[in-house]
Amino acid sequence: MADDPQHTYASNYPPGTHWATDIGWKILDRIKPGVIPDDVRAFLAGQIAGQLMREGRAWQPIETAPADRDVLLWVPPSALLAGLIAGHMEVGRARDDGRATHWMPLPEPPSL
Repeated sequence: MADDPQHTYASNYPPGTHWATDIGWKILDRIKPGVIPDDVRAFLAGQIAGQLMREGRAWQPIETAPADRDVLLWVPPSALLAGLIAGHMEVGRARDDGRATHWMPLPEPPSL
């Protein structure tokens, strides 16, 4: 609806400027507009982004993937099958089949 409140974004870090900030905004956008003041939303988005970057959990171009160990692979939706098959993640070694476009290290397994 046109009268529904809309989220605002800090002018120096709007969506689309950095992957980590985009994740912060995506998380905070789940909260109804107006519940958290805009300046607090901007602060929280920055905190989320900073923590993600410190943990090194960044998607990297597939060309940089190691060939000697399993990694988390991102396979985007196929252009031919868009709408039928969503993008997905796989665990494995980077393959030169043109499917995966990005990778990231696997997290450590839980301690038992």
